Amino acid sequence: MGHSFWFYPRRWIAAALQATGLTRVRALDGAGHQIAFMGTGVVLFVTLIVILARVRKQRAERLAGASLAPYVFGAQYTLPWYPAWLLPSLATSRKTLLARLVAVQSVLLLVVDPDRYAHIHGLAGNVVHGLKRFGIPVFGLIVMIGLVIGGIIQLVRRHPKPERAHIPEPVLEDKATSAAPG
Repeated sequence: MGHSFWFYPRRWIAAALQATGLTRVRALDGAGHQIAFMGTGVVLFVTLIVILARVRKQRAERLAGASLAPYVFGAQYTLPWYPAWLLPSLATSRKTLLARLVAVQSVLLLVVDPDRYAHIHGLAGNVVHGLKRFGIPVFGLIVMIGLVIGGIIQLVRRHPKPERAHIPEPVLEDKATSAAPG
């Protein structure tokens, strides 16, 4: 959870719950439950937008990868190998922006993997910590917002605006054709 944009909202909710008299453990537990519901709702909402925006344009394997992308970027807890779920299906479209963003997320998660770098100190430790607490969460949040905005734009473009009713202009009779013979 430390490299998710849900990290700080969870802490804020826990602090608010702790201010009501709950113990720290109970407050963190309650905040975790609330963030789980909120996070699931946000990920499902973004997934729905991604699917609706791409369902008619993409093949099934690309759509499967695109529909899992919001989870990788917006989940409360993501491990470095989670993007591996998407990379095979997005491999056929590696030149797309989404495929590149998933690859970048995979690399960033590998860099801050807690099992690999448990006790790094000094400049390298500060870089890893900064990536974990700020870099990856901001990147994930920007991608999620981009998925929503891009999806909405695609949905709006797909449904063109209704045209105004065309009122025919009155036809003026030509003098040559309207003149009576004679």
